[in-house]
Amino acid sequence: MELSIAFFVTGIAVLAFTIWRIYRFRIYSNFVSNLCDTYQCNDIDLSGNTLYTDCISHTWTLNNIIRKKHSRLGNRFQDLMFHDTFITTIWFSLILGIGVLIFGAVVVYSIQIAGILLVIFIIGAFASLGSGEVKISEDLLSMLYCHKIEDLSTQDYTYASIALGSIKKWISISIIVGSSMVVFSPWGELAPTVVGWIVSIITVYMIWYPTIFLAEFSAPIAVLYLIAAWPALILALIFGIRKVRKSNVEMVEPTLQV
Repeated sequence: MELSIAFFVTGIAVLAFTIWRIYRFRIYSNFVSNLCDTYQCNDIDLSGNTLYTDCISHTWTLNNIIRKKHSRLGNRFQDLMFHDTFITTIWFSLILGIGVLIFGAVVVYSIQIAGILLVIFIIGAFASLGSGEVKISEDLLSMLYCHKIEDLSTQDYTYASIALGSIKKWISISIIVGSSMVVFSPWGELAPTVVGWIVSIITVYMIWYPTIFLAEFSAPIAVLYLIAAWPALILALIFGIRKVRKSNVEMVEPTLQV
């Protein structure tokens, strides 16, 4: 019964936060529409193939995304990757692999304490708050909204329009996640079984079977695969998401095409 309540409450919370985001989205949408009407931006290229640099938005993008300073650890990692890529990659894979194992153990221990409720709340929080792309888009629109339309330009409209589209996509995702949680809540008690089945399928067919196969030829290679398998899956997922969001990446690349 607790899982059903958790799914229902979390789903309602996600939908409530989404409604608040829709309210802000409408404010920004009206602002962008006024910007479009002021500068007659109906025929401007929004495909992402043309990049604009002579505007307030581009300056903000450079200062807050492109030129954002890294920490000392980040700078050190970049130096190591530049001077000794192969060794650094091996060590990074080992550290990441061990870290994933430790993280998995912590998650399992946390689930034993708090149950699957913890996972449900984490998913709900992520669906509500959004990804880094959404935060950047909201920050950009908030910055533009603080300016008078007369201080902006046609090129600012392109950034604002793309940012608005990013928020719109995440609103759709939040609605789907929140609605799914509410609809699935009567069968919430089945969640541990479903999650266990998915994890077992991934573990057996993508981790253990390949490891056993490699062990017949070389035990060290099998051990390295076992360590690197989970990080590789995570990195593949991350790069897959970034590939889907290629349009957003193109928006913030510092080029001088215009």
